[in-house]
Amino acid sequence: MNARRSSSPPASVAHRLEQIAAALERGEDFEITRLTILKKPCSDSETANRFALYLAEHALRLLARRPAPPTLEPDRWREIGRSAAQGVESLRAYLADPSSSAARDMLRAAYASLLEAQNEYRDGSWGRVRSIWSREALVVEGAAACMLHPHESAYWGYMMARDFAERYDARHGTGLIPESAPQVREIARFWRQEADNVGAFSVTSRTR
Repeated sequence: MNARRSSSPPASVAHRLEQIAAALERGEDFEITRLTILKKPCSDSETANRFALYLAEHALRLLARRPAPPTLEPDRWREIGRSAAQGVESLRAYLADPSSSAARDMLRAAYASLLEAQNEYRDGSWGRVRSIWSREALVVEGAAACMLHPHESAYWGYMMARDFAERYDARHGTGLIPESAPQVREIARFWRQEADNVGAFSVTSRTR
């Protein structure tokens, strides 16, 4: 039984993420593309939707504890927080009943609100760059896109994780750096739970 569980895709992904998190905690750093290992398991849209809600709920909790950036008006920050909270509520409603047209319309509206809440752009070296005040709200936005576009779930699974875990400092640059360790641990926790659920289902099926 243990061999079958350890070879399941969620268990393999969880193990690799746990290894990355441990290395980050030792002070190492990695390219953000290490998270592309999530594309394969997230190609299953139902699994990706569970992952989307998990990350969005965690991101919202982080956002609620974060003070407003000093250069942003407090009203704008509160609006970003409201949009993220409405987004998570819509994700829950849609995941509870994906066949509901009302739930889908609610999710579309929440997605549009999240886009509008952070809709400023500036000129950068490679063209126009979107100004992001809250990476946590961006994670919720990605989660909504994941559920609304199931045929792109592999892409959005990776992008959600990227927005959740990517950090920057002068020593390590941008990517998965030591500061990313708690976020990578959180991502790994979801896939470990998925692996445990797969194992429990396998045991139940064999005992019937």
